[in-house]
Amino acid sequence: MQPAWAPLQNLPGSPPAGDEVWVFSFSTAPGPHLDGLGPLLDDYESQRAGRLRSARARAEFVNGRGFLRLLLGGLLGHDPRGVRLATAGNGKPVLAETTGLPLFFNIAHSHGMGLLAVASHAELGVDIERLRDVTDRASLARRYFHPSEVICLEGLTGEAQQRLGFFHAWTRKEAFLKATAVGIGFGLDRVEVTLEPGHPARLLRIDGCEQTAAPWTLEHLEPGEGWLAALALRAPCGKLVTAHADLAKMME
Repeated sequence: MQPAWAPLQNLPGSPPAGDEVWVFSFSTAPGPHLDGLGPLLDDYESQRAGRLRSARARAEFVNGRGFLRLLLGGLLGHDPRGVRLATAGNGKPVLAETTGLPLFFNIAHSHGMGLLAVASHAELGVDIERLRDVTDRASLARRYFHPSEVICLEGLTGEAQQRLGFFHAWTRKEAFLKATAVGIGFGLDRVEVTLEPGHPARLLRIDGCEQTAAPWTLEHLEPGEGWLAALALRAPCGKLVTAHADLAKMME
């Protein structure tokens, strides 16, 4: 992977201020550092990791949950192993206890790269996809996108533009669904977003209603060459802070 963002020098010791949002990229590849991250997981997480069949899937999970625990431990002043996590709708991790410190976070990963987003003022979701050929892209768009989005996508000129448009739409919709913890069963076609390459990311309508979509912010992210990502936030994003966390170095 080739991260695009500057290195994260140190884990922060205080939460995002005001309407600031952090998004950190990280590698989900296996490596010796997993020997240090693995013991940070609780029993449930360790059992879940053990049930994953492939080494790649286990590494994705341990990297993500281990990094989350390191970050939350620093923000809460806890040992990372003592951070209590629970699961909201659709498997979204949340804090299991009231800490007096509001923290909203979400994790995503795709083909070797992960993202961890954190805010203290509003619920959020993040999604990332590796840019790649999708042979049934047109049928997927007709199945999952709103008809107006399908028309917009089909109107883009050239294979490269249509592929970008498809992944813009997919990541933005998934980020919204992850923020609300409802999952894909909610219906991707109920959420209309901008998808044209070069146009600002916006959530246009939810169930055809612009007013319902108005409180939401969408941010387009490019965490590395060959990846596209999106952040959905149920509030304004006054300042977006991005960085790349080298977990292998952190665990040396």
